[in-house]
Amino acid sequence: MDYVADLFDQLQHMMESVNAHFYPHALLTLVQLALGLFGAYLMFSGKKIGFHFYIIYCLLSVGILFLFVSPVYIPAAVVIWDLIISGVFVFLYARHLSWLR
Repeated sequence: MDYVADLFDQLQHMMESVNAHFYPHALLTLVQLALGLFGAYLMFSGKKIGFHFYIIYCLLSVGILFLFVSPVYIPAAVVIWDLIISGVFVFLYARHLSWLR
């Protein structure tokens, strides 16, 4: 139970830090989402460069958090979960790169 208590304590500190920098965090998140949508659009159009934009989008999803929150307050479970989900989608897109030009 100590792990769960520490996890919730870290999540609370993380959310307080994000809320303290709400507008810069929101702006960077919007830029990240726009990059992801642009990459998805390019992949849908058949362009391989869209896959590279999508990889950058996935890495930014973890990196933006470290800009505003001290690494001490970012739970490893959050980073691992984000990397797993991003890795699964990058892997699935990578399997079909031959369809892109």
